Amino acid sequence: MENQALDGSSSRNSILNAIAVIMLDTDYDKITVRDVVAEANVSRSTFYRLFSSVDEAIGALEDKYLGLMAEINRIGLMADMGENSTKRTPSMVLRLELFQANAPAFLALLGPHANPRTRRKEAQLMEAYFQTKRADENLTPEERDLYLRFVIDGHNSLLHRWLSHYPALPAEDVASLLNELFYAPLLSRRK
Repeated sequence: MENQALDGSSSRNSILNAIAVIMLDTDYDKITVRDVVAEANVSRSTFYRLFSSVDEAIGALEDKYLGLMAEINRIGLMADMGENSTKRTPSMVLRLELFQANAPAFLALLGPHANPRTRRKEAQLMEAYFQTKRADENLTPEERDLYLRFVIDGHNSLLHRWLSHYPALPAEDVASLLNELFYAPLLSRRK
């Protein structure tokens, strides 16, 4: 029985990884069971034992991704950038290493073929993080809203470009760049 559980977990991960790979080039609503089982190298019966539909499997990938985003944000909330806002922090490097280790899912779920609902959920998660992280900043509500839009869009665009075009660039370098471009300007506005 234990081997079956391991096989199910392995097959489940293969299916989720296959969906991420397929979604890099195919709209989420055009992905078929045939596409997934071929990419995952599993049988149709294995697919249907684990998921009732492609939509359910995509939902599982989204849930996994959003759970990882929540963990990345939890790590970020523990960080204290202090006066060195342009320096990479250990928590920022750890967060970027998680992005790097899960690059196919991040690229697929934030890419042009993803379900817009997933991007909205991700944006809401990021907005809640930044509002919590920067609650003490001296910004008007309008400035905070504009800054959040800028940071979330710019942050996601930078991560997408890094993971898709420069994956060999060390997470430490990207952490420094993110801190310098996105976080230091806000921190410099402190009273």
